[in-house]
Amino acid sequence: TNRNIAADADIDLSKLNLISGQRTFWEDFDADPATAINDLYGFSTAVASGGTATCANTSLGQLNGPTNNDKALAFVSARWHGNRGCKMSARVTAVSSLADINVQIGWGDDAAMVIDGPVSDQDWALFEFRAGTADGQWRLGSRITGAAAVFVNTGITVASATIYNISVELTTTGTVIGKINDDTFQSAAGAVKTGATDWHPFARISVSAAGGKLLAFDTFSASESRTDI
Repeated sequence: TNRNIAADADIDLSKLNLISGQRTFWEDFDADPATAINDLYGFSTAVASGGTATCANTSLGQLNGPTNNDKALAFVSARWHGNRGCKMSARVTAVSSLADINVQIGWGDDAAMVIDGPVSDQDWALFEFRAGTADGQWRLGSRITGAAAVFVNTGITVASATIYNISVELTTTGTVIGKINDDTFQSAAGAVKTGATDWHPFARISVSAAGGKLLAFDTFSASESRTDI
């Protein structure tokens, strides 16, 4: 949906500053409850087994895994340039049933945008919550293909009823800057490769037991500078 056009078909004056500003993607999932996320502008999805990626009554995007081995991935189809300060943000409203679930939110390359990734040898920069890892904390992770993954523990324990404003930014030095609410975390320089032009912002869950696992978010956005590289 193009929300930059006012009711009288003139360009909304409040949007004029975007003409020469950052390239921006934004979605608040204000769609019919049964709408699949990949029916929204700019999104693709991949699911496995009973996994789903849909909108909800309360204007949320939901990744749901009711049973063991369910997986759901939602990502922005467009590619983003790592040397243009690309940044993604998501407002997470629920991470239900914290046991037996893997949640990842951030950036991944083309190869990572499959239902079984990013969990192995691909390029990614993300916040992860993996049950049983780092005492149930969010952690900032990064990887370059062919090298080991590196994680920074945040000290923030995941709670199912807590809202988390999450952002992950890629810099020209390959440093990853992550933010959860008012807390900022940073990788070392060179944690991700520079110059890559195939980054995608995404959210993903995988489930390792029955019981109904859910990730819900009510906004999802990405931006980058229009500066030529």
